[in-house]
Amino acid sequence: MNKKKAFTAILCAAIVVGVFSGGIAFGASGSTPGSSSDPLVTKSYVDAKIKEISGTTAAGSEKPITEYASQSDGDSNTASSATKSVGFVKVTFNSGAKLYLSAGSEVVVYRGSCNVIGTNGLIDTSTGTLFESGNTAVKYHCFLSPDNSSGLEFTGKTTVFILGGYSTS
Repeated sequence: MNKKKAFTAILCAAIVVGVFSGGIAFGASGSTPGSSSDPLVTKSYVDAKIKEISGTTAAGSEKPITEYASQSDGDSNTASSATKSVGFVKVTFNSGAKLYLSAGSEVVVYRGSCNVIGTNGLIDTSTGTLFESGNTAVKYHCFLSPDNSSGLEFTGKTTVFILGGYSTS
């Protein structure tokens, strides 16, 4: 009986050694940490990505991201006074002011009241409905501009958050 136990123990040990040896031979280990074969991320890589994403510079350039955002997108319908933002920008308007959004821009009404203007209206992405010209914009809903002539006319002091290009009058 003891010979059988000893044989089983030796067999198990041989299997374990074989599995580990095979793993090393087939690349489960032995790669240089941080290399392309072992995707360990270094602190300097993470710091560089954070600096890139935070808006300090655009990838592969020393030019601030805000310079890229303020450049024209080549759309002939965009007003020359249009502004582009990297993220949502908080803007407060007085009664009677108008906001024209560039195609694809978004706006969220935070405080106050306003009506939709423009021939194509605004798309309420919160509900998936179209708000036509003259409709009152709903607070805290996200609106998407389908073209360069859609926007909001403010009926009182109103604060909005804007993402993308816009102009005012």
